[in-house]
Amino acid sequence: MHNIRFKFSSLGMSRKLVIIFVFMLIIPITISAIVSYNYYRKSIEQNTADYVSQTSLEVLNRIEDYIEDMRMITKIPMYSSELQSYIASPEKGIEKDSRIDFFIRLMSDMKKGTNAVYIFDNYGNTFYRNSLDGNNKEIATHYDRLKQIARDQSGSAVLINTQAATTASGKTKYVLTMVRDIIDLTTYKPVGFVVVETDLSAVEAYFKHLDQITGGKTTIVDNENNVIFDSAYENISRSWGDLESIEKSQQDSGNFHINQKGEQYYAIYLTSQKLGWKVYVYVKTKELFSKATKVRNSTLIITSVILLITLISSVFISLAVTKPLRALTRLMKRVQEGDFTVSFPVRFSDEVGILGIHFNRMIKRIDELIKDVQAASYRKQEAEMEALQAQINPHFIYNTLESLRMKALLNEDREVSQMSLFLGKLLRYSIIQGRETVTVKQEIEHLTNYIKLQNYRFENRFHLQNHIDVKLENYTLIKLVFQPIVENAIFHGLESRSGPGTIIISSKVEGDVCYFTFEDDGIGMSPEMVSHLNSRIQLGNADDHGNRASGSGIGLKNVNERIKLHFGAKYGLYVYSELGKGAIVQLKLPMMEN
Repeated sequence: MHNIRFKFSSLGMSRKLVIIFVFMLIIPITISAIVSYNYYRKSIEQNTADYVSQTSLEVLNRIEDYIEDMRMITKIPMYSSELQSYIASPEKGIEKDSRIDFFIRLMSDMKKGTNAVYIFDNYGNTFYRNSLDGNNKEIATHYDRLKQIARDQSGSAVLINTQAATTASGKTKYVLTMVRDIIDLTTYKPVGFVVVETDLSAVEAYFKHLDQITGGKTTIVDNENNVIFDSAYENISRSWGDLESIEKSQQDSGNFHINQKGEQYYAIYLTSQKLGWKVYVYVKTKELFSKATKVRNSTLIITSVILLITLISSVFISLAVTKPLRALTRLMKRVQEGDFTVSFPVRFSDEVGILGIHFNRMIKRIDELIKDVQAASYRKQEAEMEALQAQINPHFIYNTLESLRMKALLNEDREVSQMSLFLGKLLRYSIIQGRETVTVKQEIEHLTNYIKLQNYRFENRFHLQNHIDVKLENYTLIKLVFQPIVENAIFHGLESRSGPGTIIISSKVEGDVCYFTFEDDGIGMSPEMVSHLNSRIQLGNADDHGNRASGSGIGLKNVNERIKLHFGAKYGLYVYSELGKGAIVQLKLPMMEN
């Protein structure tokens, strides 16, 4: 997956757009086609199942009614004492034959589709009428079996499921047979039994139209899975061997898919509650989904055409969209080679046009910055030369101060000698000593010399108290940080008060931060003055107020900027003060290992 994403990300913009365009169409169209096709298939299956189930139910109801009519026909001998007397008589004759034939004709004509009616007496005589091709010549051979079946039912009619029968002309037909004992109503004993036959043409007529519509076949089985009817006439009167269909039809009704002899079928089944039969209607899937297949094929063709059009369109669109970007890429390569005279031609105010405008501005700005850097480099070289030349002056001043100190000693003026000594040390520390970083101990020594020199001027008014932790004496910081802070305290806080003043220097360490605090007991500042001073230190704001902050803060601002440049933006100093209560300057530095 990562490799595929990497390869896609590495493709050109035009190829990416083509792929995106194609996938933006192929995925929705494909999903829509699949969903629509499946929905259409399910809709066809459901509609077919509903239609077949409803039709089969109506057919079953008609068959049930037909079987019930056969049952009613077998009851007729039960209500005719005349017929019962002729059947019970062992004598033979024309009168007996004609009267029994009359009743048989009556029974045959009661129900359309009745194939044959047989009456057997207890003496083995057979009386019948067959409306089709001769009588069932096998019926007499089944006398004993039929009689036993009738006797077992004690006067109730029993349906014998489909059986093959041979007619007088030698043809085979399949019949349903209803058998019932003829009970003498006076003695309540059987005098014979009646047999009513109907062939499967009556059942076939019901399902013929359905099979024509579905293009399939119909099978009816009893509750013991014996085939009663098969529209293909392949398994009639046999035990049904389709175990898969039996396995898939455990409910009273339902549907399933099945493969039979290489042909796919959609089977719908339901059960007759009266007869216990199950009707299976097999619909050929090919026929069932022929329209759905056409819809699917049409969708595939339309989708292919749309994708082809989309692919061609996306190629042209992507080339048109990425053309200015490719031009901009070529210009960038020229800039990379050092050509800053290039310019992107902006024609429209779209995103590419805006990008081109900013590109032109960027190239112009880069060109200006390069020229500025070159000019700054030239000025830096000039400044370095001037700095080297200016180093002559501090040496001259220091040598002159040393000469004055020696002259004062010769004239026994120790105060002037000491002042020259301290001033020389200050000058040597700040200028002659060529290192940028010093220790806290060295910074305190320099600060002590500065206080001594100021006390000569102000008659020992200033006292410096050092409360810095001894462990921090070797802490390294940039040079000339403490002295500007103390100088600011003297000239803007202590000098304006009467009497002596004190400056206390303390330290503390919190985690990886080291704090140095300078606290004086001078005149202090108002909140407005403190806010203005801090703003000037932090932001470099100009000062036009004629208050204590005016002219102050320059040294503190320089110290703050030097700290931030050397240690980072989160370090520096901040001033706290109240009017009449002195001032506090807190210096925040990183705690580094020495």
